Amino acid sequence: METGTAFVDGILEGDRKAPRKQRHTAHRIWQRIQHELPECNIAERTVRQYVQQRKAELGLKAREAFVPQSYAWGAEAQVDFYEGHADLGGERVKLQVFAMRSMASGAAFHCAYRHATQQAFLEAHERAFAYFGGVFRKLRYDNLGAAVRKILRGHRREETARFIAFRSHWRFEAEFCTPAEAHENAYVESFNGKLRDECLNVSWFRNLWQARARIEAWRKEYNCETPAQRSWLSNTRGISECWRSFASQPSDAADPRTRQGNPAGRLRRP
Repeated sequence: METGTAFVDGILEGDRKAPRKQRHTAHRIWQRIQHELPECNIAERTVRQYVQQRKAELGLKAREAFVPQSYAWGAEAQVDFYEGHADLGGERVKLQVFAMRSMASGAAFHCAYRHATQQAFLEAHERAFAYFGGVFRKLRYDNLGAAVRKILRGHRREETARFIAFRSHWRFEAEFCTPAEAHENAYVESFNGKLRDECLNVSWFRNLWQARARIEAWRKEYNCETPAQRSWLSNTRGISECWRSFASQPSDAADPRTRQGNPAGRLRRP
């Protein structure tokens, strides 16, 4: 073992002067031990553990730092308008599903439509605002045709006239993802598969209205009836207390039409 330790230390000392991409991996070091020191019978796992420890001591491995994502209640949500297939009236049809998910609470709203029209897109927003009890300060979108006419440089967008009027009326900020970078809106898009797998793909609907009712029941179960998985239910502040603290800020929050979101997220009634 001492022979192997000295051999590994020599390799790592040499790696300190080598370019980062040319340094030895733990697996490569173990292979060299097997080839150059056949009398040293040592497991690869042991080599990996020792290399990890020595790289940290020699400064060859940078310390990783992580910044947890934290969002204020009612501050931001992500929006998607995506395709989903369901059995409707005995036929396999394509539905357009609107989804809005709160970044703070993880609570989500879904509503299905037959066509991806701008009218359906804007109507779904109003349904979501009514469900959440207010308007989020910021909504993040993919580059949906119902909202974006032209993609400009960077994050600048030429928005459609109706979407500008709608956003100005409800007084929220719109932010758009970089084209072909779906991970920027991944919080809501990764959730879409749950609705497909647990509701649309395992149910049969007579019509669109029954599909909406079934989606609403699924949404209620997800948002309210599994508290062990819903961090937002751990917020013990009453909704009136949350609104008093929010209303004390200088804004237009006194007007229910323009208020900027429920700071407590979607709270379940006691």
